[in-house]
Amino acid sequence: MSMPPGAGNPDPTVPIPPVGGPESFASGDPTVAVPVATGGPPRSGAPGGGAPGGPQGGGTGDDEADDNRKWWWIVGAVVALIIIAIIILLATGGDSGKSTSSSTSSTSSTTTTAPKVSTTAPATTTTAAPAPQILQFSASPNPVTCADASASGAVTLTWSSQSASSATVSIDNPGSSVGTFGPSGQQQFTFACGASPLQHTYYLQVSGSGGQTSQKSILVAGNISP
Repeated sequence: MSMPPGAGNPDPTVPIPPVGGPESFASGDPTVAVPVATGGPPRSGAPGGGAPGGPQGGGTGDDEADDNRKWWWIVGAVVALIIIAIIILLATGGDSGKSTSSSTSSTSSTTTTAPKVSTTAPATTTTAAPAPQILQFSASPNPVTCADASASGAVTLTWSSQSASSATVSIDNPGSSVGTFGPSGQQQFTFACGASPLQHTYYLQVSGSGGQTSQKSILVAGNISP
């Protein structure tokens, strides 16, 4: 094939010897392009001269690259803002948790150090009432004179005590009282003259407010007058 001629230049082609004999000339133009010996770059649009200029040239690729770079910058900025927002939220949440923990620790410390209130009632001391005591116990007359064995005589008992609330008198049997009297007193009692031997035992028992008791006895003898 032959190259189109340049502006004002001779046809830059040379014939190529046919391969296989003279018959090969009939198959086409046996020529090849020869580099143009000029000082400037090849014309725009010529073979080997690069992409032609105009709206469909290399400028459109550069604009698309610039647009892509702008989108990447925008995406990077958005991602950076999201990361910064997450860091701020985490920092704020950590401070809040520390504040709550500090408050809880303070409350717990206050509860632990609060003084304990004693609910135990003070012990009461009970003083036992003193036991009653018989200070004096006597019988008069002693011995008792009887007119005969069928008669009865009389005997007067006198007593005094302390820390006692009452007194009882029994004759010959301490478990059988003939009466209840004051803690101190004087009282006349019967003396039977028919007893043998002629004598009787009189018992005095005093009782205190706490239930304690004290007891004494006296033997009274008798005789028959001639």
